[in-house]
Amino acid sequence: MQNKSIRHTFTRAGRFYYSRRIPSDLADHYTVPRIVFALGTSCHDEAKKLASKSTHQLDAYWAHIRALRLVCPGHDKRTVRATASVVEPDRRLVLSPNGSPASPVSPTMTEARDIYLRAKGTGRPVTFSAAAHRSTAYLIAACGDKRLTDYNRADALAFRDLLLARSLSGSSVTRNFGYLKAIINFVAAELAIEMRSPFSGVYYEREAGVADRQPIPLPSISKVQQACMELDDDRRWLIELLPNFWTDFRLI
Repeated sequence: MQNKSIRHTFTRAGRFYYSRRIPSDLADHYTVPRIVFALGTSCHDEAKKLASKSTHQLDAYWAHIRALRLVCPGHDKRTVRATASVVEPDRRLVLSPNGSPASPVSPTMTEARDIYLRAKGTGRPVTFSAAAHRSTAYLIAACGDKRLTDYNRADALAFRDLLLARSLSGSSVTRNFGYLKAIINFVAAELAIEMRSPFSGVYYEREAGVADRQPIPLPSISKVQQACMELDDDRRWLIELLPNFWTDFRLI
């Protein structure tokens, strides 16, 4: 929903997003007709400040591009250094020396992991962060710390093979793929990166190494109940009075 009180913004699920159309004279500098990204806040005042800052940055950057396009005396005498690539302030688009648009630039996997944890890690147990770090470390060990858009199917298969080489069970492989896909999907949505994750639909034996945990045998339950009766105190009677729940327990 467009937010009329703050220019160039809209809200989605209570969160503010920045949205601004590319000027027609600079359309050939971009691969998209509009710049859209999350402001990372649901606070009206903070969103207003962030949107204003982004607007000023874009205005300055676009003015810079227009100045570079001016043809003036001595234009053809510039050095290679003077005509080096120009990088957009928000690092989402790289411009080549001749001013033509290059491919969009996305965060690296470690940068994406940090973005994900800053947004979703607050109030979570330590295991949440540890799992994200462990999965991304496996991926980096398999095929390097690349930008999200640079990963391909071969990298996904290399990631799978590394996990299997470490003798991880099918369920553990599934969890590691799940962490990676969660990071990639979240960051791609936050930064308005159009991409299809190569880590989806990778085949592996999901039941490999997974053993069914058996219920506690009834003779063992009877033995515990008998011991509780012999000790004859309040805590043991509580355990003895709950035999129906024992059948739902599983051996670790």
